[in-house]
Amino acid sequence: MADTLSADRRREIETFVTDWMHEEEIPGASLLLVDGEEVIYERGFGARDLERNEPATPETLYGFASISKSVAALALMQLAEDGDLSVDDPVSEYVDYYDDAPGEPITIEGLLTHTSGMPSTGAGLISQYYDLEPAGPMGDWEDHRSWVRQTTDLRAIDRDRFFYYNTGYSVLSQIVEAVDGRRYADYVTEEIFEPLGMERSTYDREEFEGDDDAMTPYRVRDGEREEVSFPFGETSHGSGGMLSSVRELSRYLRAMMTDGEFDGGRVCSADSVEELQAPRTTRLHRLDGEPQHYGYGYIREPLLDDELIGHSGSILVSTAYMGYLADEGLGVILACNASPERHPRQIAPGVLALALGEEPTAVPQLALREKLESVTGRYEGFREGMVAEVERVGGELRMTMKSSYGDREIGLQPESLDPDDTTFRTTLASSAEVPVEFDLDGETADLYHMRYRLQRV
Repeated sequence: MADTLSADRRREIETFVTDWMHEEEIPGASLLLVDGEEVIYERGFGARDLERNEPATPETLYGFASISKSVAALALMQLAEDGDLSVDDPVSEYVDYYDDAPGEPITIEGLLTHTSGMPSTGAGLISQYYDLEPAGPMGDWEDHRSWVRQTTDLRAIDRDRFFYYNTGYSVLSQIVEAVDGRRYADYVTEEIFEPLGMERSTYDREEFEGDDDAMTPYRVRDGEREEVSFPFGETSHGSGGMLSSVRELSRYLRAMMTDGEFDGGRVCSADSVEELQAPRTTRLHRLDGEPQHYGYGYIREPLLDDELIGHSGSILVSTAYMGYLADEGLGVILACNASPERHPRQIAPGVLALALGEEPTAVPQLALREKLESVTGRYEGFREGMVAEVERVGGELRMTMKSSYGDREIGLQPESLDPDDTTFRTTLASSAEVPVEFDLDGETADLYHMRYRLQRV
């Protein structure tokens, strides 16, 4: 375990985080590391509010978005421990959202693991709040119920498939209410937040807006950063409505890193922690072939010869990551008041790598980005008879080839995560799969594609 952080590692982490914030134009962020049950590093970076120049701190409240799903899953597990329900129960035993869905009854576990066959139907409340896409009226639970019931014919019943389905966790919060009788937010406050000493964690607008250390949300529109309001809504509490600080959330993380208890407050048994975090389904496979699994509100994947267990979250004006390395017992929470291209789910594992004396590029997402960036630029042939502009777009490259015959745009997919392997593949209209090779030598770079050899300028 990295039970202490040397001054050099602290500086490396702080440089890494501040570089990320500068490049992504993030106003404020907060970071915390735990080793076992001990906080070994915490700091706020930048401003939680730009106009008033108020600093971000470890106590700044952020929206933790989909990290809320692990809390909803814990609430269901508590009810299962008490014998009030089983994850194998059909959802229709408690709420009538899916009574008309085709196929076998949708179960609680199907919603917990995103394997119910129900596909994403948009961001719902978030889309409505920021006018991103038509979502229909979404003012209250009756609107939400009607909207969900209109989508059930989209359920896939002819195949097993992972569909990340936010709506399912909203429905799960309604099951908690149906079984327990309390409002979901009240249940979580009394059964999870209070036992763990999370006194400021909340779902409530008034509590958040009245707090002396709460983030100001920012959104980038048309290239300009603007201050906006936070997307509150009861229908999103289970799927993404939790507000907390990295310091308070670390109390929850430390309980979930061990046996369900922290600082005298127990929220579940050790068996339930194992049940929550056990891999249930494969969410995706990385380029290196390694799988990413999903449990009950937790994502698991290989990292640093260990296993990273956690979850990320984004609601456009606040993004975050919470997770830990299972064998090392080293945990991280990172949150910011913006929606950067490089999400905290990429940066937080890089912080774990640095804390353990590794380079951030030990994280596959960061390694891939560095490799893609290493070959971008403008390449020219003899007397500019052919020119290629290469840019990174997400996890691949886009190459625009320009000549007297016109322009042609080609997508290039990497063959591996190996930083030294700079061969990419593209498929032509003729159905031929052809390589695009980059030869890097210090400051020079050559591009080889079919009949062309171009040099970077």
